[in-house]
Amino acid sequence: MLVAICSTKLPVSRHRLETVGEVEGAAPGPGPSDLALEFHRALWREATKIIVDTLYSGRSHQKAAARWSTVAIGLGLPAAVITAASSAGAAVSAVFVRDVRLTAGLALVAAVLSAARAFLKPDETFRAYESKGAAYIALRNDATQFRDVRLRSGRATDDELESELNSLHARRNALNLQQPIRVPSWAYKQAKASLAAGESDYKNDPFWEDPPF
Repeated sequence: MLVAICSTKLPVSRHRLETVGEVEGAAPGPGPSDLALEFHRALWREATKIIVDTLYSGRSHQKAAARWSTVAIGLGLPAAVITAASSAGAAVSAVFVRDVRLTAGLALVAAVLSAARAFLKPDETFRAYESKGAAYIALRNDATQFRDVRLRSGRATDDELESELNSLHARRNALNLQQPIRVPSWAYKQAKASLAAGESDYKNDPFWEDPPF
């Protein structure tokens, strides 16, 4: 009985199993430096996902905003011109021609354009796409700064870095729920083509300079 008691080993703690691997036949577990490195890699990957997602979303919303801006001008400018011409035509007709057909025609066209403008609300839609696109690009810039500068600085603790990444995630999730929820497929295709052509690649810009050190 005494021999059995003396030969019994005490249980090894979980911490020692993970960091030292003191189990017969078991490979040593990852050390603190390995775990920290993997944690920072995970932060890098998650930040990169945010950068890619917000870049495509931001450019897509900007493409949609540009189209709706054209629609707003295309409906608003002719309506304003025709309304003014209709008013002038009514005065000319009353004094000289005394024929209301021209005035009535102009008024009808102006009414149709105004109705289309009121139904489609191109100005409101343009501002919504433009605002959301700008917010996506701002988030992309912040995520890039977090990944390329903050994560590499070595001055922030792991808890601070995780908190900052969670804040970026929260901003993206809030933007995804903001109107307009979706962009047209043509806007996404145009954004994808422009990005593939290097639209947002600073290194293709003639004024780009690599660090001198």
